Amino acid sequence: MRKNLWKERVCVTLISALEYYDIAIYAAISPYILQLFFPESIFGTHASFYVWGACGLRLLSRPLGGFYVSLYVHKKGKHKALLLTCLITGCATLVLALLPTYQQIGLWAPLIFFLMQLAQAFSFGGESPTALTYLMEKSNSKEHARVGGLLWGTNLIAVIASLSVVYVLESYLTASEMLDYGWRIPFFFGVLNIGLSSYFRVKFLRPVLSQSKVSFVSFNASLMLKVFFITIPTVLIVYSNTFSISMLLDQSLDDPMLKKLLPIVINILFMLSAWLAGWWIDTHSSCSQTLKWIYGSLIILGVPVYFLQSLNSLVALFCSYIYLVLLVGVTLSATPSLLYQQIQTHSHHFPSLALGYNLSVAILGGITPLLVHVLVQYHIAYVGVVMSFGGLCFFYALSSFAQVGKLSEMNFIWKIKSAT
Repeated sequence: MRKNLWKERVCVTLISALEYYDIAIYAAISPYILQLFFPESIFGTHASFYVWGACGLRLLSRPLGGFYVSLYVHKKGKHKALLLTCLITGCATLVLALLPTYQQIGLWAPLIFFLMQLAQAFSFGGESPTALTYLMEKSNSKEHARVGGLLWGTNLIAVIASLSVVYVLESYLTASEMLDYGWRIPFFFGVLNIGLSSYFRVKFLRPVLSQSKVSFVSFNASLMLKVFFITIPTVLIVYSNTFSISMLLDQSLDDPMLKKLLPIVINILFMLSAWLAGWWIDTHSSCSQTLKWIYGSLIILGVPVYFLQSLNSLVALFCSYIYLVLLVGVTLSATPSLLYQQIQTHSHHFPSLALGYNLSVAILGGITPLLVHVLVQYHIAYVGVVMSFGGLCFFYALSSFAQVGKLSEMNFIWKIKSAT
């Protein structure tokens, strides 16, 4: 029984990670996106702002995805909802892999590229909270950190894979070959990932609904805001230190080989840290208490930690990343449980969780890579200010919003025929 349960958890986690690859690949091939879809000859010397601006704008569809897929969950169940998000992501990725460049079709190229990115973000906006609740509701409270670390930590496989694929391609192909066809190969891998993801869903996952069937879903604005602020530090930490890690290391390192290899190594350490932190929290502490400690330290240490990276010293960089590995590990393992606790006994509030989570990702995740891109041009320590702000948002969420059962009744309710 327990063996089958963990097999199912691993399957859901791998499915989520496989689809996350199609989001992560954007950052890995951003230099080629810049040249092929936003050429400086057309978009000017600030073309990179269009690249990261598009990255931010595409996440605007995540709240819509989270909200509408949450309604679909209550109609058809989580299993069918996960299949739907898989189909959307796969089709969008295939279009990206075959898309002509700006030189071939003009402004249609960046427009279609952007629309497909919107579709991917819409899909993952429904995928992430659905997978989170799917796993949490089938585990006991003393497993939540391990399950959270497994789910969100393993998503970093996507970042590792995207960086590794591009590194290998750049090692074997010339610069002109990468611009000609090499940049498409990571997207084709993404299509294969979606096929594998579909196989896992059909082969191993059974259609399991929430244990508490409901005939309605509701939206609670206070709960949505609480989830929004709880998620802010996670978004800032992850998008700064995983998606934007190459920009950070560019400021700290001179060796071109280290600039390519260290992002892969550091993301592997982030993933292992999430798994180990999940085990430690379940054994010795609680998710809420551990997050309070780590975010309290972040408020104080955010600026000094990133200042160390400006010293152009490998020893200082090592010390900085000791703390960041711990920070990312705790964040990824403990936050999913804390989010689930907000609706654990009120499953009809799932749309509020999905919308609050995805609004945070859309707004903060959308601007974080662009913000890092701007701040490092002044001083990398300013990134630490952003991290400290995330810690403050967490404590604001805990102090300003009550538990679900005590939330103000600012609700909108939909009558829905539940799946049976």
